[in-house]
Amino acid sequence: MYSLYNKSENFEEVAMKVFDYQKQRNKIYSEYLSLLPTRLNNPKNFQEIPHIPISAFKKYKIKTGNWSEELQFVSSGTSQHPTNSIHLIRSSEWYLQNAQKAFEMHFGKVSDYCFLALLPHYLERGNSSLVYMVNHFIKESNYPQSAFYLHDYQALFSTLNACSEKQIPTILFGVSYALLDFFKAYYVNFPELIIMDTGGMKGRNKELTKQELYENYKKGCNTHRFCSEYGMTELLSQAYALDCSNYRLPPTMKISARELNDPFATAKNGKAGQAFVTDLANIDTCAFIATDDLILSNNNGTFQVLGRMDHSEIRGCNLLVS
Repeated sequence: MYSLYNKSENFEEVAMKVFDYQKQRNKIYSEYLSLLPTRLNNPKNFQEIPHIPISAFKKYKIKTGNWSEELQFVSSGTSQHPTNSIHLIRSSEWYLQNAQKAFEMHFGKVSDYCFLALLPHYLERGNSSLVYMVNHFIKESNYPQSAFYLHDYQALFSTLNACSEKQIPTILFGVSYALLDFFKAYYVNFPELIIMDTGGMKGRNKELTKQELYENYKKGCNTHRFCSEYGMTELLSQAYALDCSNYRLPPTMKISARELNDPFATAKNGKAGQAFVTDLANIDTCAFIATDDLILSNNNGTFQVLGRMDHSEIRGCNLLVS
């Protein structure tokens, strides 16, 4: 596998090698490419590489080469979008290694933190990449207080108070709707606490902007350290926003905003577009994915997530899965 965290390697050059490899050995990606105009099958540079619609993971087993999966990640789905995506994983060690390095780039050693996780929706459904990652962090933590919490808010509240009293560096991973419910019921006085919002109302409440979410969190928590994680079942890399909204990418990822009516054209600066993600950690599946997210790219290489796209706005990228 590529040493993707070696800064001496050029991302674009590796991406072109991965494209050639997956074009030859990934049946579904190859079929998708065959439906595109000939010129798009032979990109001259990294920016021209075609990205497969993310919905392909709902209909096909996406693999590059022949191998047996160690496990599979299944998306949580919502009441509006009940069909689940499945991401077959060749190596769990590769996933965890990549996830840990991405986290430690922004926050330091995993072992230095106590991890508390309020992820009921993901725990109940099983096969969640997020739960798998956080479970690894819990195991690597030096603090025995690290744990998952399903619906026992009282126990979570008690542990947070104990961590605050002992001045333990603590990160609370939580799905948005569960964090909202928790902070409505309890007030946590823990200024050093890092709240890691993983997004998602899962159809239980109306969608809120990041700013609205954090304003609601503040009513139940004395902390200003609000962060956010951007990841999904179909990706093996994660981006993190340390300031709530501007996500920083790990070396394994690049993201671009594409025009809604022309997914092969990059959106102009300052204009929202469809998120096209290149995740080189997806060496065994597909590294080039057109997501359903609406983003805004910043000049400094970070990006903002504006929400989910209305599929009626998408034109020209659903050839394989229509």
